[in-house]
Amino acid sequence: MRPKRYPYSGKKESTFVKADPELVEKLLRNTSFLECLQKKPINFQIDSEEFKRLSYKAIHDTSQVTQ
Repeated sequence: MRPKRYPYSGKKESTFVKADPELVEKLLRNTSFLECLQKKPINFQIDSEEFKRLSYKAIHDTSQVTQ
């Protein structure tokens, strides 16, 4: 008698995959950490004078340009 490898009834059977519990826990922990980081607001201040100076330097500094 041949083994039943394929369901011929036309119904889809659920597929179960065995996963390493430690791997699942590690992935969930990393995901939770990333979600936590995304929820924290990023606070920083930009000094407008410093920004102007650096912008001007970046635009007008031709010593970095190679031809």
